[in-house]
Parts: sequence; C-alpha cells; structure tokens
Amino acid sequence: MTPRMWKHQREALSFIDQRLTSVPGSGVGVWAGMGAGKSRICLEAIRKYALKRVLILAPKSVTEHVWADQVEAWAPEYTCLSLGSGSVDARCKKIQKHADTERLIVVLNYEAVYRKQAIKVLGSLKWDGLVLDEAHRISRPGGKTSRTVRRLAEWIPFRLALSGTPISGSQGPLGIWAIAAAIDPRVFQTSFSAFRAAYTTPTRWGDHDGASAGKGGAVTPWKFHNLQDLQDRMASFSWRVETDDVLDLPEETDVVRSAKLEPAARRLYQELENDLITDLDEGSVTLSNALVRLLRLQQLTGGSLRPDGKDDYVEVSTAKAALLADVIEDFPLKKSLVVVCRFHHDMDVVERVAIKAGRRCYELSGRKNELRQWKSMSTAGHGPVLAMQIQSGGIGISLVESDTMLWYSPDFSLTSYDQSRARIRRPGQL
Repeated sequence: MTPRMWKHQREALSFIDQRLTSVPGSGVGVWAGMGAGKSRICLEAIRKYALKRVLILAPKSVTEHVWADQVEAWAPEYTCLSLGSGSVDARCKKIQKHADTERLIVVLNYEAVYRKQAIKVLGSLKWDGLVLDEAHRISRPGGKTSRTVRRLAEWIPFRLALSGTPISGSQGPLGIWAIAAAIDPRVFQTSFSAFRAAYTTPTRWGDHDGASAGKGGAVTPWKFHNLQDLQDRMASFSWRVETDDVLDLPEETDVVRSAKLEPAARRLYQELENDLITDLDEGSVTLSNALVRLLRLQQLTGGSLRPDGKDDYVEVSTAKAALLADVIEDFPLKKSLVVVCRFHHDMDVVERVAIKAGRRCYELSGRKNELRQWKSMSTAGHGPVLAMQIQSGGIGISLVESDTMLWYSPDFSLTSYDQSRARIRRPGQL
C-alpha cells in the first residue's frame, strides 16, 4: 500500500492547484528543504493533472537512477526514460523511439538540453509538462542551458520548478529571474537588465553586493534594494518549506579531526603559499595566480602534487591519509561511511586506506557511479565506504544507509557543503 503523503506535501499540492486555477497558464515553484519529498509532490501533481508526456530536467547525478526509483515508487503507471549517460544523439533516438508511449516521463540532464540534436528532438514533440529539478541550475540568464530551457518552456502548458535553494551561488537574489522567466514570465514581466535595475542600485566599492559591466566595458558596483517586492513576487508563484520545520530528524554532531603535515610537506606548503613555486625531485610546481594557489595547496594537504608538464601526481605527504586510516580503524565494522572528496587522487587514497582496513570501497564521481553497489552492501550490513566526489554526489541523492559523513577535501562552496550534508540527514535516517 502506498504511504500517505505528509501534511506539507498535501499543502504543496493544494498550492499548485490553487495557483494554476486562479492564474491560468501560470507555473509554480516548490522550494522545499532537502529531504522534504519534492519528487513525490512533483509526481503526485503529474498524476493529478493526468499529464501524458513529461520532460524532467535534472543534474546529471540524479538522472540515471534517482528519478527512475521515485517514479517506480510514486507513479508506477508511467514509463520513466532516464537519460543521463551516452551520446546526446543516442539519447535523442531513445526519446523518439518511446515518444508514443501512453504515459511517459523523460529525465534528461541539463548539460544535454542545449545540444543541437536535443533542441531539435525536444522541440519537435508535444510536451504536457516540464519539471526543472534543482531549478537553480538555470539561474544564469545568459547561459546556454538557461536560454534553451526558457525557449522550450514557452510551449509547455504545465511548468514546475523544484529546488531547496532557489537563491544560491554568485547570482544571489538575481538568480530567480531566469527561473521565473521559464516557469511564469508574468511574475516579473521584464528583461533581465530591467529586472536587475529594479532590485539593485549603484554604490561604491566595498559596500557592494555585486558588479556588472556596461556596454563600454566599465564595471559598476551595485547593492541590492527593494528586496521585499522581489520576495512578494516570488511568494505569488511559489511555495516554500524548510526541512527542520516538517521533519523529525536526528540532531547533527560535528567533530573536527586534525592532521599535522610532516616537516618536508610543511616546507613545500610554505614555499607554494609565499613564493608560488616549489621544487620536487620529479620537477617544479609553479602557480600562476591566487585561485590556482588555493587549489594546489588543498591538493598538497591531501598528500599529492603534480609537477609542471607531468601527468602523474607525486606523493608529498601521508598525514591526512594516516588520520583517515585511524578514523576508519575505530569506526564500527558493520556501519557504512561516506567520505567526501574534491579530487580524484583523494578518492584513490580513500580506496587504498579502506581496502587496507578490510572494507569494501565504492566510488561516486564523474568517472564512476557505484552508488547502487554501496547501497546494497550497506543494507546487507557489510559496512562499505563510499568515496564521493562533492560535485557528483552533492545534489539529489539519498545516502541514509550511513549516519556518518567525513569531509576529506571539500570545495569552497557553501551550497555544495550544505547539500552534501543533507544526503545523510533525511527521511530514513535512524
């Protein structure tokens, strides 16, 4: 028997119905915190309005399995075509092959939608519904993906945006324009430049929230204003709920473990930090700017550096790997562990340490997707380790098979950090 929807999910469906009834032709945004059940809200709406052919655009990491599992659970009468891998041409042929399926949900990743063949095939079909999962992915109005999605949305009657963080990243509140323009362009009824002018005002450097370049190339700093009007307009077409307001989840506990670099590694670190160059036996490492410096210093703390002009990394420290080994050795044998990494060579270290400790290790990254194997072994009580690249596993997946997450090498994005934390803190976590 299908479990009853949570109260807040029923409220979201009621808002969708009210909005579409009172403002015909409009779209809806559902801003629900991570783990609050956005996918079921979406699928129940698709069923309620008996949509025959629906296109769901989502991050690549959730197109392959996550949506297929959700459709099977909440809308099994639909055929779900999950197309997150393979050539764009091959995926487009699959869409055409299944186009006449009576109830069809196609899940495609954002990175594919602006390709020439995808534009041609998607534009040739009559879609009843468009869903933008993690809709903040189209928040850059000038980006290829954003522009393509907005054009596509013009011809689709049912439009739904899903996100836990509709305002995030460098765009800040300005990022909502592109989402609204795709879902319900009547909300702001302006071009992006007019929208920006309505909610920002020129200011001096040091007091600014952002900056924009004019036609002549001159850069003008600005700060936000009139944000209450923007919030009111957002509220007119969207429904919002925070995870902690509707779910009874365990309290989080943060523990910091520190590793001290060896003297030789510390010397390399100081040389890179101060001089932007250091010498290894295998060659020199030169940094061209401050951003590269941050990247290389973080790689060094993970234990590896790549000399200029070389393909292979050189081990320069084992301090962090030794600390990881201590943590895994003390970790309960039958409990699963998630280790978050930024770099591939860090995930290789995690695998070596885990195997040495007698544990199976699986990877979720741009090069491998072994999530299902990790889940299966976790459910069986074998206590596997998942080395998860933050860019691949930070959005849209559930890792409730583990109650512990370790950040081996996080990136510098607060959004990515918050999103990855929510992978284990969601319904199903004990």
